[in-house]
Amino acid sequence: MTLRPGYSRYIPPVVVIAFAFALSLSTVELLQKKHDAEAKDDALHALITSSSLLNTHRLESLLTSALYNSDFEYQARVTRAFVRFQNALNSWHVNPLLELGPQASLITRRLADAKEMSGSIEPLISNLEDRNSIEQALAKVHQIGAALNQVRHLAENRMSAIARESTETLERQAQIQAFVGAGLISSLGVWVFLLVRRLRHLANERKRAGFNLARATAELKHDPATGLMTQKVLIEKIEEMQSKRRDNQDLVVIHLDLVMPWTGSGSASESDRNSILAAVAERIQHQVHLRFETAYIARAGGDGFFVAMMMEQGTAKTASEVSNHLRDHIHRPVAIRSGIYPVNSVAGIAFIDQEERDPGASLQNAQLAVSEEVRTGRRDVGTYKPPMRAVAERQSGISRALLQALEQEDCLPHFQPQFNMKTGQIVGIEALARWYHPQLGWIAPAEVIPIAEQNGLIIPLERKIIETACAQVQLLPGDVDLAVNLSVAHMLHGDVAPMIEDCLSSTGLPAERLKVEVAAGRLLNTFDRVHGCLEDLRSLGVNLSLDNFGTPASALSGILQYKWNEVKIDTSLTKILRDGDAGHGLIAMALTMVKTLESTALIEGIETIEQRDMLTALGCELGQGYLFGGPMAIDDLNALFFSEQPNLARMLM
Repeated sequence: MTLRPGYSRYIPPVVVIAFAFALSLSTVELLQKKHDAEAKDDALHALITSSSLLNTHRLESLLTSALYNSDFEYQARVTRAFVRFQNALNSWHVNPLLELGPQASLITRRLADAKEMSGSIEPLISNLEDRNSIEQALAKVHQIGAALNQVRHLAENRMSAIARESTETLERQAQIQAFVGAGLISSLGVWVFLLVRRLRHLANERKRAGFNLARATAELKHDPATGLMTQKVLIEKIEEMQSKRRDNQDLVVIHLDLVMPWTGSGSASESDRNSILAAVAERIQHQVHLRFETAYIARAGGDGFFVAMMMEQGTAKTASEVSNHLRDHIHRPVAIRSGIYPVNSVAGIAFIDQEERDPGASLQNAQLAVSEEVRTGRRDVGTYKPPMRAVAERQSGISRALLQALEQEDCLPHFQPQFNMKTGQIVGIEALARWYHPQLGWIAPAEVIPIAEQNGLIIPLERKIIETACAQVQLLPGDVDLAVNLSVAHMLHGDVAPMIEDCLSSTGLPAERLKVEVAAGRLLNTFDRVHGCLEDLRSLGVNLSLDNFGTPASALSGILQYKWNEVKIDTSLTKILRDGDAGHGLIAMALTMVKTLESTALIEGIETIEQRDMLTALGCELGQGYLFGGPMAIDDLNALFFSEQPNLARMLM
């Protein structure tokens, strides 16, 4: 049997209590046996005293003298002696405490014989004038004396045995008493020893807890990776600066959000990431403390930093210039033990009003400015403006409502047709997520997808869209291909290939009719990690399409070296057709590159007849855009493009 942790410390006191209880019982038993021994000793002394009265020597001596002296007075003396002897004989008994055992019956018989013979002596003593009577009485007294001597001998032997037994019992009990006492003292000593050791352990634990508390307190105030203060401490510092602020001073918060490097085979490890952050933090500290007397740097959540500083109004350096100066130093390659890494950053600036009651809001404002820079694609230096908070609140509302929308199946696919512009035939449809919110209205995929990627709902969202689209495309006549969009975030964190296989299996759509589109811009810094996922999808028999070709990120050699079934030329190239020969040349070059990749080209963003005609003249065959139709429900698509009635879409072809 094993004891629960912590229960072992209760063993010593339990043992001490057990020994104390045993010692108490032993003491009671020793006292009881001592009392019994004393009672038996008193009984032995009483037996000895009473047996001494049964001595027949006095009577025998008087009877012997009576043979020679028979006067009346002497006869009276013999009679008195006989009466005393007879009374002693009749009153003599053995105390039951002596426990004579098997000898008791023999003693009883001898006493009975003695009493019987003493009764026969009485007539003889009354006639002491007769010598024959005296001789007979003397013989009987002699016999009684012999019997009493035997009784006395048996009693004395038994008395000796009882005395020895009592002594041995007391000695054994004393040994038990000594053993129990020694056990009590020993266990008490062990308990005291363990108690002292426990107290020392608790004292050490208390010291360790104090040390850990101090370290935890320090960690709460300082970031362990960079040594910078935390946001909570920075807010306290901002409150101090706010209280000391003069009218000609601006209190500014800058949020520097870092873009961590990509090593080619995977993102930097946690230790490398912390080393990079520590190196960048040191650069920021050096530059800030070199130029500002009152400034504080803190670690922000994720891979970023906050800088709070007091700036004199009317100085040459503006907050934007300070941000760019810090970014210049941040963007220098960082050398750590595992290698040299490039680092990029986005900056957000927030000015704190003198009436500001919540310094923490200024940190949020600077973060909102960074988010706006990322959302718009500028990724430079942005300054907080109040409308940004409305955008953030809308995104927060969308994030909260998205989960409920998925549960209630409010997010459904709409379909945009893809045409062969030479034959006028519809060759495929692209499924695009559409969500109508009762308060927020229609929410576009460009707004939903980034939010879903941030809160982890991108996986169930895309599964719902893909599975529903695979089922609905089969409601259309013919074997129209289906294109679905797949987020890189989903590919990095989810089992995409099994999910696609399950959707095809549950809906019955053949794999060759499904085309998976991946945005080229999202493959930046992640292509090596999603390469295996792309191969798994290809093994299922689905087609792979590179979306947004023509953006800067799509020119990466690693992406172009992959064998795509289709390459979709981005809307940005379609829009520059109006630039004349330059626009035509870029489109022609893009088509040549796609042809070199042995992939099929599809042009996005066709909105006018002129664009369609120009692209057709350049050799483009496949295209999609609002000229032919925007995203629509499957029933509308069926009615518009697959009914026998003439419609505008067919007329445009």
